[in-house]
Amino acid sequence: MILGKPQFTLEEVTVTECNRIKSLFPASVAKDNIQRLDVSSCAESVEIVANNEVAKKEENKEVTIFTKLTSLTLTDLPYLKSICSEMQIIDASDVDSFENSSSCVLLPSYLLPCLGKLKQLHVEKCDFVEAIFDVIDVPTPDANIIVIPLETLILKQLPNLSHIWNNDPNGSLSFTLEEVTISECKSIKSLFPASVAKDNIEKLDVLATNSPSSQSSYPQDRDIITIENHSILSTGTVAPNLVKLSLNKEDIITGEKELLHVDLQNIETLTLQNFHDESDVFPNDFFWKVSLPNIQKLQLTGSAFEELFQSKRPEIEQLTKILSRLKKLKLKNLYKLKSIGLEQSWVALLLENLNVLKVLECSSLTNLVPPTVQSFSGLTELHVEGCAGLKYLFTSSTAKGLVALDELSVSNCELLETVVLHEESDKPEDHVIFPELWDLSLSKLPRLASFYTGNSTLKFRWLMYVSISQCKSMETFSYGNLVAHKLNPVDIDEDQWSKVDLNTAIHQQFEKGKEATLS
Repeated sequence: MILGKPQFTLEEVTVTECNRIKSLFPASVAKDNIQRLDVSSCAESVEIVANNEVAKKEENKEVTIFTKLTSLTLTDLPYLKSICSEMQIIDASDVDSFENSSSCVLLPSYLLPCLGKLKQLHVEKCDFVEAIFDVIDVPTPDANIIVIPLETLILKQLPNLSHIWNNDPNGSLSFTLEEVTISECKSIKSLFPASVAKDNIEKLDVLATNSPSSQSSYPQDRDIITIENHSILSTGTVAPNLVKLSLNKEDIITGEKELLHVDLQNIETLTLQNFHDESDVFPNDFFWKVSLPNIQKLQLTGSAFEELFQSKRPEIEQLTKILSRLKKLKLKNLYKLKSIGLEQSWVALLLENLNVLKVLECSSLTNLVPPTVQSFSGLTELHVEGCAGLKYLFTSSTAKGLVALDELSVSNCELLETVVLHEESDKPEDHVIFPELWDLSLSKLPRLASFYTGNSTLKFRWLMYVSISQCKSMETFSYGNLVAHKLNPVDIDEDQWSKVDLNTAIHQQFEKGKEATLS
């Protein structure tokens, strides 16, 4: 025990790497004004409140500890079984329930009425914990509902966690959950009892439970909302306010019935991931089974798709409708992708309405936007990174259709030689105009020689910020006239150029680099 009778008011307590501590403090300290409690890496701790303070039941006596606690974080406590495993209110008539209660439930039932201010609960790497809330014998004096204003619940790497609630509270408890994260809890059997309100949940992240797909070694976005093992969802509609959802291949193949319990009406971001078999194709049929009226963002990650949008128009009009609603498309680590398929005629509505396109770590992609794509009228942001097979981004005719593009960033593309490839029909008197582009970033492009290979006039009405770094082969920006009246000083590697035009600045920086290499 590390604390005796307090001589001062505690509001925040942080304990870390105190390996010999069995318990933190007595109940007399826990009754104090503690608002935030963070305990981590205490190898021998079995509880937080000392187990030698067993309260005897007396008339009108209640446990009153942690009544002001708003945030509780418990991480890397391998022997922790409960907050206060032996601190029970007992009498002779209560012996049976005491003996039958689980000693590995983190928050015992008698403690729950005290948690009237708890908003955040994070439990991680606590091997003995089997459940979080003990609701088998929840005390409800005067039949009042116990209100716990818990908004954020994070549970990670709890190998023996089988339930969050060890029973259905049947209305005796009220929560206001908004964000729930469950990760690497391989024994979990259920998330939500039927009576636990799920209407407020906006973010539900369930990763790497006991589904086969959880064994993937491919990196996953951690900012996405994921439901992997749908069998842990109880019956009834789950999270009608859920706005983000991520599905694996296994979910789509085997999880159709469980998906019926997930309300998809408010889904704004959908992620499809972990299609690793060579025969895997983009799951067009899936979109026939779901309705996504509010979809805005589609993310495809960690998969072996070679082509996304095929030449044959899908028989399922639902996919076309979903694409027409998209504002953002993110492709990440599609390591066999050769064609996105933006040239297909039935994808035209996507090109009109898409605002943001991110293509990251697609190493087999050799063609981003085919020359036949003449209009990308809605695109405002384009980010390309780690696409080793690209030699250029788009042709001059396609560039003329980027009328709304205002941000462009390209990085880590080993073979990229130019951003805009000229066409035979380009003439010096022609203009390639970027009417809205104001921010341009080029970095780690070892073979980039120029932004535009032609001699037509490049015109930027709003270009203000240009950043170029580690583009050692870049000799010029373009080979024709360049108009960029609003351009601020240009950052090239560690130098800033302000008194010369962009072509001159890049050329002089190139010569400077050559001299440094020779010397």
